[in-house]
Amino acid sequence: MNQAAFYVDGAMMPSVWRDSMGFKDLDYGVAPMPTPDSGLKGKLTKSLPRPNLFVTSKVRNKDAAWAFVQFMTDPNGPYAKGYVAKGYGFLSFVDNGKLFDGNDKALQDIFNIAKKNYRVFEPNYLLACNDMDKSTALADAMRSNTLPEENASVIEALVKNQDWKPVADRLTEGRQKLLEANIAAERAKGLSTSLEYFKKASYRFGTNFGYSSAYPLCKN
Repeated sequence: MNQAAFYVDGAMMPSVWRDSMGFKDLDYGVAPMPTPDSGLKGKLTKSLPRPNLFVTSKVRNKDAAWAFVQFMTDPNGPYAKGYVAKGYGFLSFVDNGKLFDGNDKALQDIFNIAKKNYRVFEPNYLLACNDMDKSTALADAMRSNTLPEENASVIEALVKNQDWKPVADRLTEGRQKLLEANIAAERAKGLSTSLEYFKKASYRFGTNFGYSSAYPLCKN
């Protein structure tokens, strides 16, 4: 079919591919993040899968597929070196400090932050809800290692030709219980947190966004 699906970093990526990476004849379509017909729920989500790359036994052009995987993951290859050196970002499988331009002050500042692993996770409701800036319920549930890693578990089921849905359902339910238990513990300590505050904002793409309508339970 000669097609591929990508989760892009942002709206700037098509022009980056065209102007900076040499893809002059882009033929692509875009779609918003899919949501249930019944609306967005206060469920725990997984924002991005971890970078698991694999080639199935029935794939066409297996040699070319493996060559692509090798190209994307070789720490000494042109992709890794070019990606970091040109400032597109950092990669987990290389020594980023040796690859980016040390004279670039902006990149140096970013690298110093990244070394300390600072993260801002789902910041939107922090701006609207009391005590949410103190809550670690979601972050703790996401980083907990009491459950198997989701993406690898589903891939293992698919590779073994098993039904992946029960596996995904169990993992989702387990992670959700962790979140709800963490919220209950925080409320017991007096924090004004709630599962309702973790709902994705309800708004229509293409319309102005307002916190008061998206998070009616929250107080500024």
